[in-house]
Amino acid sequence: MPGVQALCSCDGAKESYEERQCRLMNELPGHLTDYDCPLCRNKGYIYVLNETGELVCRKCRCLGVRESYRRLRQSGLAPMEQAYALEKFRPVDELARRMLAHAHAYVKAPRGWFFAGGQSGSGKSHLCAGIALKLLQQGKALRAVLWRDEAARLKELQCSPGYTSELDRLRHAPVLYLDDFLKTQGTDRGARRAPTAGDVNLAYEILEYRYMHPELPTLISSEWHSGEILSLDEALGGRILERARDHLLNIPSKAEYNRRVCPLPEEGGREENT
Repeated sequence: MPGVQALCSCDGAKESYEERQCRLMNELPGHLTDYDCPLCRNKGYIYVLNETGELVCRKCRCLGVRESYRRLRQSGLAPMEQAYALEKFRPVDELARRMLAHAHAYVKAPRGWFFAGGQSGSGKSHLCAGIALKLLQQGKALRAVLWRDEAARLKELQCSPGYTSELDRLRHAPVLYLDDFLKTQGTDRGARRAPTAGDVNLAYEILEYRYMHPELPTLISSEWHSGEILSLDEALGGRILERARDHLLNIPSKAEYNRRVCPLPEEGGREENT
């Protein structure tokens, strides 16, 4: 906030009347839930002194995080908050241990992209959702979408005036999670169907901006390996390979890595990883 004293503190110097009022107002607790904000103390707003020394009220940046929680619960990804914490990801074999290690490393330094592609049921969505939740808990606003649903919605809006603004919500999101990236309706026999040119162009429109702004964390889970996406579209696949270079997971397409249907090594039960 240029020209605004956000904390209203004199660091030991004698407070003015306005500074004292500002500090006391900011110390009052609020009642907002989902995220514990140390700045506004869960009120959703803070008091500051403007350029002329007047006490004014400003929205707190935590409102974006709280809005992310609200959207999360309204989306098809709502269950991930309860079920997909990283602490619940079970490293049942060496592959799963390596996947989890990559996730923890990304949470510590969330720059660039995190890509998990390949075998269905191997834990890709669990990992990406777990990372997204960690970043949300750190105070980063999140937009998480199911690709097939979001792509269909955006393509319906393409000729409308609001298309660009809707696209910008994804392009500019502080954290973006695309689940089941490039997933399409399968064939009658359950085989994958290649995404259309429209799907690929839409993906490029969204990810090109984030490619140019690698400081924005981008999480992608997909049944397509990165090399397969490269074959579908070199420009799109190349950007994923470059930006996710340090956290690029391609799970081999083997039934043994489908935790939904294969028994766990130590329990013989059903794995929760998805």
